[in-house]
Formats: sequence, C-alpha cells, structure tokens
Amino acid sequence: MKPTSKRRTGLLPRQELFCAFVAAGMSGTDAWLKAGYKVERETARRNASESLTKPDVAARVAELQTPKIDKALLSRDRKRELLMQEIEEKKFKPADWLRAIELDAKLAGHFAPEQVTVEAGRKTLDGIKERAERVASVLNLRARMKSAAGSESNGANGPSLLSSATCARRDIAQRV
Repeated sequence: MKPTSKRRTGLLPRQELFCAFVAAGMSGTDAWLKAGYKVERETARRNASESLTKPDVAARVAELQTPKIDKALLSRDRKRELLMQEIEEKKFKPADWLRAIELDAKLAGHFAPEQVTVEAGRKTLDGIKERAERVASVLNLRARMKSAAGSESNGANGPSLLSSATCARRDIAQRV
C-alpha cells in the first residue's frame, strides 16, 4: 500500500519522513531507506540526491532545521547578556573576568580587523626590480668564484685566478 495523500506541506507522507530524517542529520541514503522506500542502497542514494534537489523537499528540510539552529546558537546579544551576568556576579578569578570583558568587546565589534594598505606603485616595482638585478649579479659572481676556485685547484694560471676570486668576494660583500 503506497501512501498517496498529501499533507499540508504538499509532500507525501514518506517524503515528509525523509525530510524529517535528513533534518535530524541522517544521510540522504539512510533517510530514504528509513522513510520506508524498499530499494537497493545505490538506488536510495540516487533517489535521495534527486529528491533533495527538488525545491519543495529542500524547503521542508530547511524549515525543519531552522528551529534547531535557532535553539543551538545564541544570539550575539544573548552571549553578551550572559557574559555581563558572569562579570557582575564575580564568580571567577580576575584573569577570567578580564577574558570575559575582552570577549564582550569582540562581540560588540570593538576589535575591528586591521587593514593593511600596500602601495604597489612605480617606486615599489622599481625597487623590486633593482633588488632582483642585484641578486642575479651576486649569483653570477658566486658562480664565477666557484669555477675560479675549481681552476685554482687544478694549478692552471695560479696567481691571476686567486686574485680574481678575491676581487669577486669583495664585490659580493659590497653589493649585499
């Protein structure tokens, strides 16, 4: 016997059960099966997914979830009210009292997020380009030093390579 009468929500009784189970936190597949649909699990997954995309079903699930969310979440004003009660009753240590005041200030919006302004004008970009050129120059000098040091150890052109490596080291120290 299939349920065919629609309730005031415009949903069939099984659809209403499905919505209630989903709103309670059950997965779509499990809700579909628990609502009384006798199908394979894969079919239940597809049907539940398809059903949740229907506007009337989605609206009913949201409608059923709303009271729970409202009860579960305290409003900002209610949180501030509770904090003030705790502060006035002085039930805790001074450090906790200060933390409660800090939380109240945050809830009141007294701690606006800091905004950092970065200027990326021509001057900034030129500075970045200059720095990149200096780094490239230093890397080139280091590469030349390594190759000169490798040649020194082979004994070719002894004193002249030694002096060029020393000059390169001085040049790097001045640039950095």
